[in-house]
Amino acid sequence: MAEYALASFEAKDGTGRWEVFTWGIIANGQRYYFTKRSHIVCAGLPGRTERHVYQTEEDDDFGLWAALAVYQETGSLTDAGLAAWALGGTSIETHIDTREIPGNVTLSIGHLRRGRDANLSLRYREDGRWVQVGAIQHFADITLAAINAYRRTATPAAPSSSI
Repeated sequence: MAEYALASFEAKDGTGRWEVFTWGIIANGQRYYFTKRSHIVCAGLPGRTERHVYQTEEDDDFGLWAALAVYQETGSLTDAGLAAWALGGTSIETHIDTREIPGNVTLSIGHLRRGRDANLSLRYREDGRWVQVGAIQHFADITLAAINAYRRTATPAAPSSSI
């Protein structure tokens, strides 16, 4: 009977496909089995693009040059003042800054067993603009459910008797 993975994702760090089953996890081609103390922690924040739009206002001094030219031609301060008012002012420029904000996702699964090796941990981290937050969070949710199901079905330890 073929066993199917409950959830999986393709790791970008070269460890290949991570798959979760009712009994444990396959990562990097290795089988890791759940224990009663197995736990999982997952946190992630997707990358994003931010756009900031702002305007700068600068006095271009064109009105002052126009007033000077009018005054030199006419000798009238009134006409020079009207020229400064009509042609003066500020120039407004619109700027758009685009920034790529990287995201990250971390996954840690502890208290796993492989053969006689107990208390093993698996850790995975991705950083960058395009991280697999959704896929890894889904994997973590399914892994948590599998761990909880394993705990419910695991045989309880025999009570110790003191003599």
